[in-house]
Amino acid sequence: MVGTPFYLMGRLDGHVFQDAALPEVPKDGRRAYYRELARVLAALHAVDVDAVGLGGFRRPERFLVRQINLWARQWEELAESDPDVARVIGWLRAHLPEDELSTIVHGDYKFTNVIFSADRPALAGVFDWELCTVGDPLVDLAHVWAFLWMTTLDEYGGIMGIDLDAEGIPTAEEFFGFYYEHAGHDRRLTPFHLVLALFRNAGIFHGIAQRALAGSANAGNAEEKGKLDRIYLGRALAVIDAQPGG
Repeated sequence: MVGTPFYLMGRLDGHVFQDAALPEVPKDGRRAYYRELARVLAALHAVDVDAVGLGGFRRPERFLVRQINLWARQWEELAESDPDVARVIGWLRAHLPEDELSTIVHGDYKFTNVIFSADRPALAGVFDWELCTVGDPLVDLAHVWAFLWMTTLDEYGGIMGIDLDAEGIPTAEEFFGFYYEHAGHDRRLTPFHLVLALFRNAGIFHGIAQRALAGSANAGNAEEKGKLDRIYLGRALAVIDAQPGG
């Protein structure tokens, strides 16, 4: 007995892609890596939460309600005084799905948090489980979309603005299709999930901006990255504006 909780880690050999355009992979092989990324996400969501002893991660309040409240709080006083922030929060609350699934949610699923086999498109492991919980799996899928197809390379390593066909990279719709092929449920992404994912990103970078302003940020480029809060907020508003009735 050591008197404190601890865990042991093992080493996984393989490759972690830092660039979602996958320049290390021949163009005709890149879709296979995206397909595998989607397949494993679907497999994760198919795990029986109770059978693996994770039922205790459930909370009484609905997961999606908690998510809206969490990211609304990230904006503190601006949640009511800033018209753009208030509009997104109000829209999310007005368009909350009537029900939701309850599965494992990774919370930060993306290329930099998974490791592939060194020589083929097969995932060897998934890392960074700090945000793992039980909730709506479509939040994970929307998170992948927001950090890849709705983020440029210069902003945060995304593929927005890249000629996807020329680079052998699937569209977001193709990726969703890969996921749906393997999903153990028949739910589909809605504008609500997309807006929530972008609002979450906006909240993450707003927090960075606030820490930079207070002088407590760890990263040297925190002030610059913090400016992404308004960019993601604007993209959330664009999705809202594209809906019937806005």
